Amino acid sequence: MYCNQILEEYDEDIAGQRAKDLDILFKHEKEYKADRIAEDMAHYVMLWLKYFRKENISYDALVNSSVDEINFTNEEWRSIIENSKIILNKKYNISIVSCNPLILSSDVPFKKMN
Repeated sequence: MYCNQILEEYDEDIAGQRAKDLDILFKHEKEYKADRIAEDMAHYVMLWLKYFRKENISYDALVNSSVDEINFTNEEWRSIIENSKIILNKKYNISIVSCNPLILSSDVPFKKMN
């Protein structure tokens, strides 16, 4: 089993490797978020077409309105977070060992430590 606990012997930042790894992480996160937002916009337009369609509107205005329209209560937000943990486990086979501090484990190695 692979775990993200950092051992002391691996806690050195050799030649800025952490910064390089974070750049890669943020690049992939940005690409993923862009894809998810595009999916959410398309889903919103499908729902608008199916249930609303009462006004003429441009596509850009419609999808831009989808981004900030939904506000969640604290209880709903906690439920979303709990659902994300279930998705993390079922879709990616990643288990949460501890939430604070965050310790994740997986049968699949994502990054090998040198």
